[in-house]
Amino acid sequence: MTYDGKSLGFAFGAGLCSALAIILQFKALAGWKDQSAWIVLIGCLNGVIVVLYTLFSGERFSVTKWMGVIFAIVAIVLLNWPSKESR
Repeated sequence: MTYDGKSLGFAFGAGLCSALAIILQFKALAGWKDQSAWIVLIGCLNGVIVVLYTLFSGERFSVTKWMGVIFAIVAIVLLNWPSKESR
């Protein structure tokens, strides 16, 4: 199996970005402990980037893919909904 330099460069860049994101997320969690749910939510938005790229690149979504996107959005809202204990 062989890889060209461009693919290895993209993989290396993605790894560096992921490592930087994890470091920044830990720094944010240490600084804003009361906002940890939102920090984790923002840190997990990489799936949104993938979906947006897919939409703008011209790929068509099937019904099941759209259902997955809708369920993910609903899950994000429900997981961050304030409970009675947090008020």
